[in-house]
Amino acid sequence: MFAHFCLSLCYSGLLIAQGATTALPCSADTTLYLDSFGDTANGAGNSVFIGLNTTGVTRRMLVKFDIAAALPANARIVTVQLNLNVAQAATLPPLATTVHLVTAPWDEGTANAGLLQGIGTTATAGDCTWLHRNWPTVFWATPGGDFDPTPHGFADLPQPGPTNFPVTGSMVADVQSWLNTPANNFGWLLKSNELTTREVRRLDSRESLTPANRPQLLVTYVLPGGWANAGPGCGSPVPPTLAGGGTFATGFTATFTTQGPAFTPELTLFSFILQQPAAQLFPGCSFHLPFGSITPGLRFLDGAGVAVEGLPIPASSSFIGLSLASQSAVLDSLQLLGFSLSNAVFALVQ
Repeated sequence: MFAHFCLSLCYSGLLIAQGATTALPCSADTTLYLDSFGDTANGAGNSVFIGLNTTGVTRRMLVKFDIAAALPANARIVTVQLNLNVAQAATLPPLATTVHLVTAPWDEGTANAGLLQGIGTTATAGDCTWLHRNWPTVFWATPGGDFDPTPHGFADLPQPGPTNFPVTGSMVADVQSWLNTPANNFGWLLKSNELTTREVRRLDSRESLTPANRPQLLVTYVLPGGWANAGPGCGSPVPPTLAGGGTFATGFTATFTTQGPAFTPELTLFSFILQQPAAQLFPGCSFHLPFGSITPGLRFLDGAGVAVEGLPIPASSSFIGLSLASQSAVLDSLQLLGFSLSNAVFALVQ
């Protein structure tokens, strides 16, 4: 069935409307301060903390974004990027930090530690603490937060300055799940390995006086019949490009258009999966599809440097909601592996 589908479908193509990227503000964030009494909080403070402080006491960050309020209900998430700003660092080496899916609801609260952000202040009703999801009566099942222990994302937090958590398939799945089922959106918990004293990072919270430094989630999505770029290309002097067009719907024909140097050999690769994070073939060059992706064969760009393939979509309801990812490779003797790569494209059949 898969092979038959590939032979009939993988002759390139795309869709009606290009996808969109939107920047979502943080809807809630706070710090969990290790405290055996569970009465320390800072939900309304302008900072959040990750790591161990100078006395070896743990801090963890909680952050949440209201996905359902910002995106169309029928959107398909293509890629996400969590952006944070490090305001202060206690140590020079980057702090390895992981993102974890929170599995229970929590409340941000109203406590504000003022000038004592690093140590927190006494919790008020509704605050989130090391022991409580909602102080003083609703507890975490596990002190320090209820979360999936398997990391869903990774980043090294630097010295002061902006940083981001690159996309992973797990982060995309989390955001899609929050869109599909808003009642289960409990956000992410961010933590270090919590082994080294003085590794703590102070980050700007959503209450920061500098709006540009507040936590932000960049989300790229498509609607049924739409397509979106996913990641840059690589090559010299200018990377080739790939774009979608036509009508990406059952019973219609869509197109994939590659543009690059005239009369150059080219392959357009297809998959049902967009690989995230992308594989780094060499520095600055990312392959966004799984290895072993299929291609209809070698083509040549024309005198204008263009090649277009039509993709007929069978008139069958079984193809509705099918996703397709594509990326083109163009011969390039100046590149380490002998070819350049276009951006990737992600499409959704309607």
